[in-house]
Amino acid sequence: MKEIDINNQMMIYFYSPQGTYSRIQYCLYLLGLDKKKKIGNTYLHNLAFDIARENDLNRYFKYDVIYLDGFYDSGFYGQAGKERFIESEEMTRLIVEFMERLTRNDIQIVMAGHGRLDSISTLPKKLKDQIVEIDLFYDEGWSYDYEIEYGI
Repeated sequence: MKEIDINNQMMIYFYSPQGTYSRIQYCLYLLGLDKKKKIGNTYLHNLAFDIARENDLNRYFKYDVIYLDGFYDSGFYGQAGKERFIESEEMTRLIVEFMERLTRNDIQIVMAGHGRLDSISTLPKKLKDQIVEIDLFYDEGWSYDYEIEYGI
């Protein structure tokens, strides 16, 4: 396991070529995440829909850690919101701004996808440089009984 103080990393990306299947929270605890931290789980595309539709984004600020599953380029593509469609470039900008807003408020962001972080072409390099990439630990305490409840 990597030596890392996960509690001081504001943005973490788990690379998981075999699929994440609910391993993220378990791996966070293996890495030493403070168990008192409240984790909110959702998919990147759900966050994009919330931003596009101007849904209640304040609920994201009720957590210490936001886990964004399905962290792929497709999550940054244009989204329909109310009576408008937000183009991909604008949607990316809005998501990145919201992620930065979360971290400024001391909310950690944990992301997970199947490809390496460099494979996500939509994510600006400036933001990629702030993210710690970690391989998912499959061989420690594996169980299909561990589930994540999605939906912030």
